[in-house]
Amino acid sequence: MIDRRRALKLLAGGAATSLLAVACKRKEMPKVELFDEDGTPPETEAISALAPPWPPAERAVLGNDLLVHWLTEEGSPAAHIRVLVPTHGLEDKVAPGAAAVVAEAIAIESRRWTARYGTTVDIAARVDRFEIAIHGPDLKFDAMLAALGRVVAVGDVAGLLERAQVTVAAGLPGLDGDVLALTALVGLLSGRDPARERLTKELIEALDADALADAWRELLDPKRVMLAVHAGRPVREEAMARLAKVWTRGGLLGGLGKASEEALDRLRPPTDARDDAEKGAPEGRRLRGAGAAPLRLLETSAGDRSGSLLLFGRVVPLADPRERAVARLAQRLLQEELDARLTIVGDRGLFVVRTPIRKSAPASDDDDRGKEKRRDKDKEGPSDPRARFVADFLDDYQEFVRARHGRNRIAQAAELWLGARMVQASLTGEDWTALWSESIDLARSDSEIAGALARDAQAMLAITPEELAEWSTTWLDVAKGAPGWAWIAASSEPDIGQALAQIAAVEPLRTHA
Repeated sequence: MIDRRRALKLLAGGAATSLLAVACKRKEMPKVELFDEDGTPPETEAISALAPPWPPAERAVLGNDLLVHWLTEEGSPAAHIRVLVPTHGLEDKVAPGAAAVVAEAIAIESRRWTARYGTTVDIAARVDRFEIAIHGPDLKFDAMLAALGRVVAVGDVAGLLERAQVTVAAGLPGLDGDVLALTALVGLLSGRDPARERLTKELIEALDADALADAWRELLDPKRVMLAVHAGRPVREEAMARLAKVWTRGGLLGGLGKASEEALDRLRPPTDARDDAEKGAPEGRRLRGAGAAPLRLLETSAGDRSGSLLLFGRVVPLADPRERAVARLAQRLLQEELDARLTIVGDRGLFVVRTPIRKSAPASDDDDRGKEKRRDKDKEGPSDPRARFVADFLDDYQEFVRARHGRNRIAQAAELWLGARMVQASLTGEDWTALWSESIDLARSDSEIAGALARDAQAMLAITPEELAEWSTTWLDVAKGAPGWAWIAASSEPDIGQALAQIAAVEPLRTHA
């Protein structure tokens, strides 16, 4: 049986990891040490066009302990360099919001040094890390890598960070109820302080130069970072060695101890840190029936553009590719009817449903059958229309979850989801590093990374109606399924708490913003 409490560790930050500050200066050119010459196992071959046809990745640790995964596509006209920067384990070393400034600073400087080569640079945010991707012509790969070296070795880091700070602050909208509610819900489920997940203009502007410099130094320690490359040629050892020589932490190369050669060890919080975070997560319950979880009420500012919202969710354990595939498929089918989201990291997933709270019936009750059902409910249901809406929405959600889908319907949904993933990759310039990053989040070990997308495709296409129904009943049913749910209402209406008390025990929730 799967340990439900272990599943509550999703997205947990936990205690800070110890980073070695003492290092040894090296005068010789750092070497590129290949340690995975055999590559990945044969079962990682792609399935048709539903997963990338990439060859085994070359993995290497550079002389400065930077981990590199290199994907070669012979003759590719484009090259992609993706820097994966973990943010976990640094809660005591990196101020909230500082990672966003560092990410923007890297992007600003990367654009400055690579613009002449016709490149584009983008920032991606993933669970417990951010990523900077540089895309350009393969013929200019060495120059692009040299430009990255100039970025991480920049002299006037204070000036660069100040410019990035202004850019980030200027681009931040105000915190609305949607963001407050979502981060609060994740906090309830993970034990993580939601305030650390919220970026505000005031938070960014309050960061001083020392805090930003500390964040730059800690986040860009090559012992913690990973580089993913998709290029038209095999590993360019000389170019990588030059990068290792200039990419240092505190001006010193290398260090005492040996950096991890496993991507998952670097990019995910260690198990003990997740255990610590789990202690802060409350025991989950169901949303209906005896002992139901209280409905947390989050008061938002008057005139908030999000209006009144209801969010509920849970963490689901996903022990293998088949369970991940069933979860993806269940979410895909639900998404056709309502706003259902699923974030998967390794062996667990965060499932969230969101809806505005209205004073009218849900859309599913617009037909004749729905109107008749509505009239029957109105005679015995809550008197406030907002409470009726929430109760009816949960009823409709339960019907969606318990619906039976035939094989053809399941196959169609699976092919649409898998095909959309590959189309998106094509639209972004056939960037394999983006899909490789997604594969990392799906894998349980480094040996599974290359085949994670293919295994997910296999598993999703093989799902039976019985498997889907059983999984959905266990993990997505808010009344009879496994406990572990939490829910939040966010609103600026002064009487919303009194109204919703007709259907649930309502408790106020501080925003900690």
